[in-house]
Amino acid sequence: MKLSYVGYEFEVPWTDLDETKTALYPKDKSEKTRAVLTFHSGLRLVVTSVPPREFADEFSKEDFKMSPAKFEAVFGRGTASSDYTFVRNVYEFTPAKMHYWSLSDGVHYREGIVLMIKSIMPVKAAETGIFYVQNQGYMGFQQGDPRVRKDNLVLDLYSDENHLEISFLQKDYRNPAGVTQPEINRTIQSVHRVAPELAASRSH
Repeated sequence: MKLSYVGYEFEVPWTDLDETKTALYPKDKSEKTRAVLTFHSGLRLVVTSVPPREFADEFSKEDFKMSPAKFEAVFGRGTASSDYTFVRNVYEFTPAKMHYWSLSDGVHYREGIVLMIKSIMPVKAAETGIFYVQNQGYMGFQQGDPRVRKDNLVLDLYSDENHLEISFLQKDYRNPAGVTQPEINRTIQSVHRVAPELAASRSH
């Protein structure tokens, strides 16, 4: 089934979508940024279009007041303009890479922030692994190993200007095998942007 929601088109290997339960958000705005798709099998997908540079924008607000230059000083070059670079740098940072014996308070401050963000950013599914994924237009991460069944698996796909998140919620999924990696891969490889007027439809 080919689906088109929140400005993206993608394929899923299931055809039992219960359209009576499809919900689009925000309810009070014409431009929808999230779609909740429910299948008769009990599987649900939550598809979310995320604004670009969300992390740099968030850190520029009241709590942190980080300028783009300071943001990149903490998280690395290119992170103010690329969400993918930011997430990659956070995921790849480990306690083993910390400079414990550095005499610079600035180094301790930067590394402490990165480690703190890494401790809160992943979802629970990431306990079973975080994996690199990509297609022709997007690079990103999959949180969760489908071989270890959890209630949810999360995909985050990034381009220079877009970020799409797809959550596979399988708490009520009645297929004992759960969502498989080939099924996830099919979705990943088919994701692409579409014109706004095509952003809320489905077809077989």
